[in-house]
Amino acid sequence: MTELKKVANKKLEELADLYRDYELEKRRALKELSKIRTEIEKFMGDNVILVSREGDELFTWNWTNPIKSFDREQFDIDMPGVYEKYMKLGDPQRRFSFKALLEV
Repeated sequence: MTELKKVANKKLEELADLYRDYELEKRRALKELSKIRTEIEKFMGDNVILVSREGDELFTWNWTNPIKSFDREQFDIDMPGVYEKYMKLGDPQRRFSFKALLEV
């Protein structure tokens, strides 16, 4: 595929800087949220509901229903080659990647 480049103007470079700032902020926030969630989950243990001291519901941590999934490995053993026969290639899609991002 041909690489097509376009030179950013000042406004786009400013938007790229803003995008980087927000992306870094999001990554830091997600890291902190993960730490907080882990602490809350440890505190909750096997309990399903966490309430405030006033009795207001703060969090629930419920079990989901089991998920059915297709066992491709077993299918390939039972029916060699059949799975591949029904596979089809989808259309290519564009992926937006920010290349000037600093690692957190």
